Amino acid sequence: MTATTLSGGKKALIAFGVACACALFCGAMHLVAWVIDARSVDATGRLVNAKLTTSDVAPGDDLALKLMTGGDLRRLRARIGSRPAVDVWTWTGPASDGRFAITIPRDVELGSVRIGLDVDLDYRVETSRALNTVYYRTVQRRDTIEVSVPIVSPEHQASRRWVLRGVAAASWIVGLVVTYALVRWSFRRLFARVKRKPGSMLERIVFAALLVAMFAAAAIGQLIFVTPIVRTTTFSTLPPIVAIQLGWTVSIALGLWRGLLARAAAPAVTVHEWRSGKVRAVIGSGRETGYREAASTLPPMLSREAPGLEAVAIIELFRELGCEVVRRRNALEVTLDGEPVLRLTALRAEPWLPEDLALSIREDVDGEPLVRELTKLFGPLEYQRHGGKPSIVE
Repeated sequence: MTATTLSGGKKALIAFGVACACALFCGAMHLVAWVIDARSVDATGRLVNAKLTTSDVAPGDDLALKLMTGGDLRRLRARIGSRPAVDVWTWTGPASDGRFAITIPRDVELGSVRIGLDVDLDYRVETSRALNTVYYRTVQRRDTIEVSVPIVSPEHQASRRWVLRGVAAASWIVGLVVTYALVRWSFRRLFARVKRKPGSMLERIVFAALLVAMFAAAAIGQLIFVTPIVRTTTFSTLPPIVAIQLGWTVSIALGLWRGLLARAAAPAVTVHEWRSGKVRAVIGSGRETGYREAASTLPPMLSREAPGLEAVAIIELFRELGCEVVRRRNALEVTLDGEPVLRLTALRAEPWLPEDLALSIREDVDGEPLVRELTKLFGPLEYQRHGGKPSIVE
């Protein structure tokens, strides 16, 4: 099958899945951004926390600042070094996400500069309780905090910002390629196994793993793409940051879209279940069992000594039947027409006795004819498939 043979319904289903994944991704990214802002602060006061958004500030630039307050912000004043305080913002309506821009004077000296912030806000105080009703009153409070800002030269600032933007651009390309590769090639056998057993616990585990992967991608995108770009520019409102987050989401969406199309066009993966079995050399012959009659359980005293054989003898035996045999250390895999049918794993070094061989037989293959071929080398064998009754094969 090729990509051009995909039906319109299948393409629409893939598009719907990509849209749902991107919606989840955007929500996760906003959650991660909120957690990062809440956890990482540059200054802490009684009622106000401050976080610097811009890095590598030069004289004359704007410094992006985010305030997290415990009340309604009314006024913000800034004191840069020993200079007098200046108004940054006064009440004209609710603050936009608590983001502000402070202009650094052009004549400020290079190095670390202390910026004091005087924050006036309305704070609600509980006054009394009556039954299920809580009464508050609004009081005015002022909190003062200080942040330390490194002031650098314009040359250093320009070089540093190009490095950060280059890292963000490279991460966008890497995110696109990695997403495509993961969707296109990874977990194909796992998904094929889930498809064989719908509604199983494995299906729920895979779905939960996909959700975790989406949240992990959101965290990575916020840290290696969004944050480096934001720290090179001053943003005092939320929409530009959301636009950058959507830019990162585009890379994931493209990777998902192209990866899902290529995955749907690729040949289906065939997954086989395997059943274990064991053999031992015995004395005696098998007997016919009637309808719905259980095979007899063979006592240990029927065991006998069998000749130890080299792996070459077993390989030649199955190759004479037209099978291919691949050896990996102490394991042999027997394939017929390119499909694996039997795996023999030796528990010790050669020569091998029947008891030294652990069998794995494909679930849709009758193992008795394969064991019967082994009797040409070892003599009569007792064969017991996983969950089955033992029987003599000769």
